[in-house]
Amino acid sequence: MRRFRAGGGPRRKALTGGAASRDDLARALFDALATYDTLTIRSLLLDRVEFADLYYPASRFARPPYRTPIGLIWTQIQLNSEKGITRAIRRLGGQPMKLIDVVCASPPETLGRSQLHDRCVTRYLTPAGDTASRRLFGAIIETAGRAKFVSYANDM
Repeated sequence: MRRFRAGGGPRRKALTGGAASRDDLARALFDALATYDTLTIRSLLLDRVEFADLYYPASRFARPPYRTPIGLIWTQIQLNSEKGITRAIRRLGGQPMKLIDVVCASPPETLGRSQLHDRCVTRYLTPAGDTASRRLFGAIIETAGRAKFVSYANDM
């Protein structure tokens, strides 16, 4: 953990950036996709220090029987996230979409001081006015009134 966090600055007790709610977070993602705003897309995603301080220590990956090294988990999440957001940008980029809601399959999991929302589906209006439902991202983490995506892994 010490090596993983090296150079990351002070410990984080809260998320920086992101959005105030799951719906606001998804809405910000739709707005960024519509304008190909990759800087905003990146800012909505958990960063390395937030992952080390807020996600990993309380996750199942840090405990037996998994006890998976933090660097391995981070790399896997990042690779799947990059693949997912690339697909989303290619398929949905440049299209104005209007969020209806974000529905998660189960109640949030408590993760230390955070809540983890997993298997969430967004319902939205397409530019043609049709309603669509799609899993556009992986889990969402909420801490101290802020929300961020853990990854952009999706089913596209």
